Amino acid sequence: MPDNPEPMTFGTDFFLMVQDMIKTEVRNYMSGLEINGICSQSEGNIRNAAINRIGMGD
Repeated sequence: MPDNPEPMTFGTDFFLMVQDMIKTEVRNYMSGLEINGICSQSEGNIRNAAINRIGMGD
């Protein structure tokens, strides 16, 4: 086994395929968050926690 093996090279097609897969997964993930209302709920919870933390809440 050589000490310095040659680096693997990937073609442009491979990177385009991986990029497309990642875009699809991120789109699906974000759609799921929007459908379940997690985005707006978590933003509100974070805001409320911050306000309570600094003593401006009820």
